[in-house]
This record gives sequence, C-alpha cells and structure tokens, in this order.
Amino acid sequence: MAGTAYQKSPVGCLFYDFFGANTLKADVSISVTELGSLLDHTGPHLEAEEYIARTFGAEQSYMVTNGTSTSNKIVGMYAAPSGSTLLIDRNCHKSLAHLLMMNDVVPLWLKPTRNALGILGGIPKREFTRDSLQQKVNATENAQWPVHAVITNSTYDGLLYNTNWIKQTLDVPSIHFDSAWVPYTHFHPIYQGKSGMSGERVPGKVFFETQSTHKMLAALSQASLIHIKGDYDEDTFNEAFMMHTSTSPSYPIVASIETAAAMLRGNPGKRLINRSVERALHFRKEVQRLREESDSWFFDIWQPEEIDEAECWPVAPGEDWHGFSDADADHMFLDPVKVTILTPGMDEQGNMSDEGIPAALVAKYLDEHGVVVEKTGPYNLLFLFSIGIDKTRAMGLLRGLTEFKRAYDLNLRVKKHAAGSVCGRS
Repeated sequence: MAGTAYQKSPVGCLFYDFFGANTLKADVSISVTELGSLLDHTGPHLEAEEYIARTFGAEQSYMVTNGTSTSNKIVGMYAAPSGSTLLIDRNCHKSLAHLLMMNDVVPLWLKPTRNALGILGGIPKREFTRDSLQQKVNATENAQWPVHAVITNSTYDGLLYNTNWIKQTLDVPSIHFDSAWVPYTHFHPIYQGKSGMSGERVPGKVFFETQSTHKMLAALSQASLIHIKGDYDEDTFNEAFMMHTSTSPSYPIVASIETAAAMLRGNPGKRLINRSVERALHFRKEVQRLREESDSWFFDIWQPEEIDEAECWPVAPGEDWHGFSDADADHMFLDPVKVTILTPGMDEQGNMSDEGIPAALVAKYLDEHGVVVEKTGPYNLLFLFSIGIDKTRAMGLLRGLTEFKRAYDLNLRVKKHAAGSVCGRS
C-alpha cells in the first residue's frame, strides 16, 4: 500500500526513492471503491471519459491503458464479428494484422501508393468507390460486402486524408480511423475535415478513432483513447473492451490520459497545439533559408516550395515536390508538424545523383549528438514536432544538421564523428 513494501528492502528503497512517494501512492488496487472501475466505466472513470469525449469532439470516449495496439483490437473485435468481411489499409499497424489472426474474418486490402523516396502516399480515391469494393469482393474467396473498414490516418510520414469525403463516399457502415500519431487534430483549425471525429454524424454509419495519447501529447507510455461518433451497442462494445483490458489497470496512466485532455481543453489547448505548428513551420523555413544561402549543398525538406503560413499542404496532382504521379485532388494533405528532411542522393522522382549521403549516416551522427530521429529512409529522415519540442530542441536539431554538413565538407573521418556506425567499426 502506497509503496510501503518497497521500503522493507535496500533495493526496494532505491526504487522508491527514484520514482517518489506520489507515484507509488497512485498505484492503487482496483478494490479502492471510491475510484470506481475502468472496466465498468463507473465513478471518476466515467466522469473522466465523459470529459474526454466533450474535449475531443466525440460522442463517447474510452480510456485504454495498454496502448493503441490494444485500442485497435478492441474496435476490430466489436465491429468485425467472426465470419464477416472487412476493408483494411495495407499500410496498417501490426496490431491490426494481429486482429486478423485473432478474428475469423475475410480481409479486403486497400492499397496505398508509394513514391520513390519510400514515402507512402495514402490510399487513392479509386480504391474507395463502390465499383472497386465490388471487384474486391468478387475476386476474394468467401468475401461478402464489408461491414467495417480500417484506415490509417495519418500515415507515419504525416499524410492526412480528407476524412469527410471518405465518410460520405465509402459504402461501409463502420469506419475506424487509426490515428495513433495525430491525437491533436481536434485542436487546430488547419486539421478541420481531416480527422475521424471531425464533422457531423452520417446517417447509418458509426466512426471510430483510436489515438496514442502518449505519442504526441503529454501522457504516460501506453496511454490511449478510443473515440466514437454514431450509434453502437455499448454492452457488446464493452465486452470487447473488457476482453483486452487488465483487471488491474494502471491508475497513473489513467490519470495522465485525463490530464492530457485537460491540457487541451479550451483556448489554452489550442494555443499549445498552435505553438507546435508554428515551431515546425519556423524550422522548415530555417532549413529552406540555409539551403538557399549555401554555396554548395544543404539538406532539403519534403514540402511545397512556398510555405508562407501554417496549413496542411495538399498533395495536389501535377506538382513535383511530393513525387506521387497519380495524386488525387483534395484527398491527401501534409501535416506541418511531421518534418521529413531529405539528404542528397535522390530526388522525389527517384533520380539518383552522382554523389549522395545515406540518411542512416546522418541519423547515426545525430543520435551521437543527442537528437532522436523518428524514422530513417534511404535518403530521408522523419522528425516529430510534438508539444514537448521547444525552441531549444528545435535549434538543437538545426545545429546538428549544420555540424554534420561542416564535418562532411571537411572530409572528417566517419569513425571519429559517428563512432557506433557500421562504417566506423574496425
């Protein structure tokens, strides 16, 4: 109780001193009746979920304490019963592949595009039409008309869909937007119409949105949310919820989820997200400026040439910057807080340069200098400008890039400046 057991051992005392009394006091048993129940959605847990739903623009929200991998399975177990057919994004999270293993369902794959840089461009509009769905049903053994669809929004690289168009067009009664990487879209006007909970109800349809609260907001690891808009069977859904929820949930995680919602409530939350958007925009412009002023080379950014103000930039047909030759109009948009740095060596159309710098080498250099790279491609690096990224951290990344350029131009040894890289091993 309250960490007293840890204080009965020297090793336990070290653990107690590191995490502190309040953390361990919060780690209480589900038998504490005044706290209610996460599984039954009673007491303070119910109040928190109602508060979260109002904050995030949902009709109902559920707190999940073991990650969006579990949130995805909960939604899928409810919406796609055994023997049914579901549409699923080929660019789906591993947890959804696990759902297919767990549930006896027939998958119909929605196939996204990919550019030469290895960046996925989302599912084209033609895949969402009724004719396309019928062709998939006809070509797949044991398939019926799908009862549920799963779409990754946004992609890892920050491409968001026009979700309002999908909701109106996709002839499926249940649509799940896996939005693990964008729990902030309700709190800034540039994301309007690009999230699962945006817009009004659509008659005869229910929408689910799963979010990793801990990824881009302020919450403990494994903190996740499920948002719902539309009619659904609460009792049946809660059976799926209880199937995947521990009877001993972590109360610190629960508290951190509600805290994340409270931080976003009202104008303070909007200002918080706006600062992230503006900081990312400023960083993009600084990289652009350094590239223009460089006498030789500098890193580039995957974005339109003109980025005067904060917006979700459309991946429009006929433009070269994104590298998608068959892009649809008013369909995909680039999130400004997902910043992809391009290293020399390959352009957006896949044309190779005479000289190049593999992104893995830059990533290793940055890692050695305390900068975390979210994802590394052959010639591109992804960085996330979450609400925790302040000016100092953003400038630290910019300094790391300029110092790498200096070391490269001086032809300094890789072994000295990226000691742990493959190239540097003896």
